[in-house]
Amino acid sequence: MELRNINTFTKVAELESFSKAAEHLGYSQSTVTIQIKQLETELNTKLFDRMGHKIMLTNSGRALLTHAKDLLLMEQKVKGIVQDTGSVKGVLRLGLIESICTSLMPDILPRYHALYPDVEIQVITDVNENLIEMLKTNDVDLAFLIDKKICTPDTVTAYEFPQNILFVASRDFSLPHDGVLSLKEIAAMPFILTEKGISYRLSLDDLLATHNLSLTPFLEIGDTSTIRDLIKKNMGVSILPEFAVNRRLEKGDIINLKVEHWDVTLYTQLIYNKHKWMTPAMQKFIDLVADTYGKKEDKK
Repeated sequence: MELRNINTFTKVAELESFSKAAEHLGYSQSTVTIQIKQLETELNTKLFDRMGHKIMLTNSGRALLTHAKDLLLMEQKVKGIVQDTGSVKGVLRLGLIESICTSLMPDILPRYHALYPDVEIQVITDVNENLIEMLKTNDVDLAFLIDKKICTPDTVTAYEFPQNILFVASRDFSLPHDGVLSLKEIAAMPFILTEKGISYRLSLDDLLATHNLSLTPFLEIGDTSTIRDLIKKNMGVSILPEFAVNRRLEKGDIINLKVEHWDVTLYTQLIYNKHKWMTPAMQKFIDLVADTYGKKEDKK
């Protein structure tokens, strides 16, 4: 039984598509079909039911999938043991939401590179939903994101800490009064927002919807640093994680707006696929994050 065929099988099962698995693995679709056929012949069972353009695992396929992941995990462990010469090296693939990439990584990545110069770091930025999917398909090793606590059967939370999400504006922004702003008042203000699909943007939209309110931002942009700059220039208000604006708050360039009913708690979370072997490069990154922001128990 070739591990190459086992790997192809898991990708077809995860993506529910021969063509998508072929694209992901860099194979032709005919190669994927041949490898699955070889596996079915060797095991003397049918692994997929093909219904038009849709495929589904058979009972035998579902039984194999759990053991297939165990086999691939063991392969990763064996390779790690053989290649471990006491130094941390290899490739570390990080999946990050944009605000973490621009706000936290400039402090962490230089330290990590200085400590482990033989590790090649690859960074992908995307929204939470896509990053979690990349963990499932082994396109990233670790995902660093902000969301409600993520508890799924296939993921492990290596590190987390609660994250305040703030309404912010320039210190020169004209406010209707000095007290707590109502949702109706905040919704009427000129907003610069992150793109839809970001967890804290979703939290804001949900809260407004429960009060029959909505807002139309004059600008949507995925670049947190640009949002910070525009807020500083008094172009409007926004909602951002505290870590993305804490330095500007300390300088007094921007201020935190108090808004009624805003009691959302999200978490900055570093997660990985539980079926993936923890490489030394992954563990050292987790340790560095914990060392930088405090141990998990210190944040509770």
